[in-house]
Amino acid sequence: MNLVEGSLIEFRKIATLSREKLKAYSVASGDPNLIHLDDNEAKKVGLPGVIAHGMLIASYTSERALQFLEEFMNDDWKLSKFTTRFKSMTAPEDTISVGGSIKSVNADEIEIELKAQNQDFEIKVLAKALFKIKD
Repeated sequence: MNLVEGSLIEFRKIATLSREKLKAYSVASGDPNLIHLDDNEAKKVGLPGVIAHGMLIASYTSERALQFLEEFMNDDWKLSKFTTRFKSMTAPEDTISVGGSIKSVNADEIEIELKAQNQDFEIKVLAKALFKIKD
């Protein structure tokens, strides 16, 4: 891949969510909010049922950014800045894929934009990653 503005970053399947995965993430993250674990509790607050932790889905975008770094850049580069924006809720059993494009390239910075989407192409999280030459 040539690292030029507008180049596409291939969408890759990162994970299919399960209730077991949400439970494990709840424990690991210290976020025991029942909207991620119990349909009845989620419905009490107006949700259609259990939803995934937004930060779990955001972590998939950072995983894809680091894959990009490992595949297309050498050890002279580092991830300098990473931002995410939540777009919609993610349900158990959704399959999440992440891909995007190169936003800008210059001698000492590369910025990429990523999207996490489900199997129906619904965007769940938008992310931007900025890579810089190491000092």
